[in-house]
Amino acid sequence: RAVRGAVLETRALGQPAVPQPASPAADAGWTHSTRTGSIGGSDLEIKDLTQRSVRVTLGAASRAAGSAETEPDEEVDVLVVGGAAAGLAASACCQREGLTCVVIEKNEASGDIWRSRYHRLHLHDIIEECHLPLLQMPATYPTYPSREQFARYLANYRSVLGLRVEYRSLVAGMAPSQAAGGGWALDVARLDGASRKRFVARHVIFANGVYNDALLPPLQGKERFCGKIVHSSRYTNATDLGWANGKRVLVVGWGNSGSEIALDLVEHGARPTLLARSPQVVVPRDPLQV
Repeated sequence: RAVRGAVLETRALGQPAVPQPASPAADAGWTHSTRTGSIGGSDLEIKDLTQRSVRVTLGAASRAAGSAETEPDEEVDVLVVGGAAAGLAASACCQREGLTCVVIEKNEASGDIWRSRYHRLHLHDIIEECHLPLLQMPATYPTYPSREQFARYLANYRSVLGLRVEYRSLVAGMAPSQAAGGGWALDVARLDGASRKRFVARHVIFANGVYNDALLPPLQGKERFCGKIVHSSRYTNATDLGWANGKRVLVVGWGNSGSEIALDLVEHGARPTLLARSPQVVVPRDPLQV
């Protein structure tokens, strides 16, 4: 259980995190595996996109001084931080259990995080493994939907299921609630600075992902390199970056993004080289072409 309330991170069932006691000097929550039955009463599973345990260190949920208008406090059963696939799925399951739920999302619309990625991006699992709870993707979608198709699915998912999402918003502070019912007090601020609101939630689900921060390792001599150095999160396509038609490009990393970006480079006439730390086993995605 989390310390003083419930702080949850959607994660794969069967891979439990190990709760540990918080330091006496700090309020803290520990992420852990859960079912919605531990919140609302039935045995629904929340399919998860993360597989790690993270300690959540909490600061005071204080109202910052400034010109932002302060809206009245609101109590909810569940507050979800992050409005992409995991956050929307968690919200849908909670809502089905009769819980009041609000999702806090920094982007302007559901699916925008997918639209911000490289243009050739497709799901790397077959469509049958990627449906969210309660509403499947359209039957017209291919085996591996594109980023735009999945983004439209997320927007439609929110609309059809009537999920409440506060867009262009961030959680600015969080602390144990002093209310009689306990839970957590969270200050939510609009990105435009126009308003600020405090939510008091019995439970908090962190679904804001693990890949938000780009990692560009320090490279000796980088300042003398005359070409472009781009992280995969900033890659769009080879033509936009001027890397088409015979350009030599080194792709560092042989994961999903590196492999698909290398393929995009080839399709645009570039000459990519993939660099990996260890030998790779390459297996055709459809070895029998069925």
